[in-house]
Amino acid sequence: MRALAPFVAGSSGLPYRRFVPFSIIGCGLWATLFCVLGYVFWESFDQVANVAGKATFGFGLTVAVVVGGVFAYRQLRQPEQRRKAVAWMEGKPLFKPLLAVARPIRRRLLSPAWSVVGPQIRFLFARITPGDLGLELTTTLAVSGVGFYVFALYAVTLAADPSTTPADRELLDLADRLNIHATLTDIAKVVTDFGSFPTVFTLVLVTSILLAARRHWYELAALAIGFVLLYVSLHLAKNGIDRPRPSGGLVDASGSSYPSGHAAYSTAWVAVAVVIARVIPGIASRAALVGGALALAAAIGLSRIYLRVHYWSDVAGGWGLGAGVFGLCAVIALVVAYLRHNELRPAEEQSPAEPLR
Repeated sequence: MRALAPFVAGSSGLPYRRFVPFSIIGCGLWATLFCVLGYVFWESFDQVANVAGKATFGFGLTVAVVVGGVFAYRQLRQPEQRRKAVAWMEGKPLFKPLLAVARPIRRRLLSPAWSVVGPQIRFLFARITPGDLGLELTTTLAVSGVGFYVFALYAVTLAADPSTTPADRELLDLADRLNIHATLTDIAKVVTDFGSFPTVFTLVLVTSILLAARRHWYELAALAIGFVLLYVSLHLAKNGIDRPRPSGGLVDASGSSYPSGHAAYSTAWVAVAVVIARVIPGIASRAALVGGALALAAAIGLSRIYLRVHYWSDVAGGWGLGAGVFGLCAVIALVVAYLRHNELRPAEEQSPAEPLR
């Protein structure tokens, strides 16, 4: 993938200054992933590396095929380009038999089939491309769906049996092995405070005021309503699943363990970063902002395990609940904004002399 990405970026005309942030992020993720895999699966790292290598090769090959297919589609959708392509193929003896077979197949089979499946394919393609209710809507739907799934999966499992899962025990043991330096504990206490309710409430309030001042009403509604819904659903879940906390906590914590409130509130940092990224220029600035918020949310959740006040399943459930709630509010905001925009467009397109009715 590292060898393929620069080629695809360069052949697509991507400026180097826009490629560098993605390259740095990709190298960081790659190094982190394999260091973690090596630490966790050190006894069978050769097998893990082999599987990961095949997966990255398959992904890179898929990207190359998709990029080539999209480029060909954009070129051949123009009648003039199609005529040039057919004329070039007719001038090559190798392609003449192929054209003789392809034309009746296209006329008798492909054209009738396309009239049936074409609208569905165009709808699907519109969902995975930017603009209108495209890639942004698909992404937020995926984030919300995966988040609610993770939260519900652990909620059902822990409601039936509140005991620890294998990952809970392993990560608590890892936290005990790492918890040998007072400095790390002090850092974890500082990081975990970024996920407290007062801190996150202040963050959402300040961001909401700024959005209101700039009249970004849809972003404001998604953020504020999402935070309120997260607060309510978090406490309902804690009351419904009365799971005891781990013993030996390094900070004061009360109430049910599942889901982690700090982990759930940490997703508000990501939501705020995404909202701000919609109103600031520069793809590098946006990527750095959202990437930093994701790293902070991950650090907040992991600090709860390090401080022995939550299990891994509590943290994952909190992340899932936050992602689900904020993602759902974002989906609703996108759809409402799209519908409102379409309602106002006919009036805006009238001539200035024509009165609005």
